[in-house]
Amino acid sequence: MKAERSVQLALLDLQGLDMELAQLAHRQKSLPEHASIELLDEQLAELNARRVQSETQLSDLERDLRKQEQEVELVQTRRTRDEDRLNSGVVTNPKDLTSLQNEIAALDRRIATLEDDELELMETLEAAQGAANEVADLIRKAEADRDEFIASRDQQIAEFDTKRATINADREGLIPRITDEVAALYQKLAAQYGGLAVAALDRGRCGACRLELNPADVREVLAKPADDIVRCPECSRILVRTLDSDS
Repeated sequence: MKAERSVQLALLDLQGLDMELAQLAHRQKSLPEHASIELLDEQLAELNARRVQSETQLSDLERDLRKQEQEVELVQTRRTRDEDRLNSGVVTNPKDLTSLQNEIAALDRRIATLEDDELELMETLEAAQGAANEVADLIRKAEADRDEFIASRDQQIAEFDTKRATINADREGLIPRITDEVAALYQKLAAQYGGLAVAALDRGRCGACRLELNPADVREVLAKPADDIVRCPECSRILVRTLDSDS
């Protein structure tokens, strides 16, 4: 395949720009913020599950406490009614008076038990509310950290996009200088060799595979016409001869 020296040099420049684009893509993909955001997403999923569990527990405890308060109120109402009967003088039969007094005593014991249970529920509810508040604080902190990482990531990606736009503009300026046949070969080799299709021959060494060619191969490469597309005998990539090729 033939290509003027200017075309080969443009191809070498194109390779340099494409390597810059590949490096930018790798740097963008490797931003530590990606891993931090992913970790925080996992933490937030776990924390939100704990929040739902805490809210359910709080709801159940609040319902139980309301029921307990209502039961205490009912028993206290009954005791008040019995005490009013006792003090009103309506009940005069000694047996009935004793029965009423015993009932009031039983209601007092019941109220004491219910109030103890109510106090225990209130303490449990307070502890559950504290745990729920702790989870809420952790969620707020994780969300704030995540927002910071997202902002940092987006800022860096914007910088990469700016650099990428500049490189692509330079790349578009090179494309018309390269023939379709050479461009097709470049694309084929780039796909085959991980993006690196072209390199300079630098002091007898291939800039792609970094292997030093034997003197006979170097002489053969340098002896070929300047418009020949030369391939590295070691890695088969395109070799562009420069002023430093044999020095």
